[in-house]
Amino acid sequence: MKSSEPNRFRRHRFVWFADTGNLFDSAVSETPQDDLASLRNWISKGRPLIVRRPCVSECGSNVCVGLALPPVPDKRRLAFRIPVSFISGIADPPWWEDCFVATGLEIAPAVKSIYTAAAASGLPLQAFGSYAWQYYTTLPYVNKTSDIDLLIPIQRRENWKKFQQSMAGADIRTNRTDLEIVLNGDASFNWREFEAPGARMLFKGNRSVWIGDKSTVEALLHE
Repeated sequence: MKSSEPNRFRRHRFVWFADTGNLFDSAVSETPQDDLASLRNWISKGRPLIVRRPCVSECGSNVCVGLALPPVPDKRRLAFRIPVSFISGIADPPWWEDCFVATGLEIAPAVKSIYTAAAASGLPLQAFGSYAWQYYTTLPYVNKTSDIDLLIPIQRRENWKKFQQSMAGADIRTNRTDLEIVLNGDASFNWREFEAPGARMLFKGNRSVWIGDKSTVEALLHE
């Protein structure tokens, strides 16, 4: 992995690090506690971390990552900066269907609506949050009351229009379900906020957050 590949580092992607050399001497904790011991224990078991904003340092030599520990025994959110040179692997958020099958839980009606609309629009449905962490670590993150965090990456206007049509009338306000739409790998927004009254909403990018007009969504997509 070269520091000249910043587009590889996007929010919600998972990264694995090789526990070699001076990794833990080079890693920097950005949470109030000194969590390098937790980081060492985590990486030594071959577990990944997640890319967080601003994803990669200005110089391109460090990746910004987060560690979400399981709810039991100690739910904590830790933040680090680690040199890119120690990365051994990187992966997109997992497919929702793979995450769901692994839990054995009953699928929620809101998720069925989103899954059906994504399939009809030729779009993948991915997971982040607890379901993604459980999928990549096999640790117990998910229970019956867990939030269901879903993500749909969209690159073309045609797919976006089909998805909007397919979601017409769908209600995802129940079952603690959230859907994030990611445009061309960067600008993202919450579907529920997009559907709410008003002309503006919050956009989240790999490096920044801003308030923008809902009408600009199509302009951020390819023809």
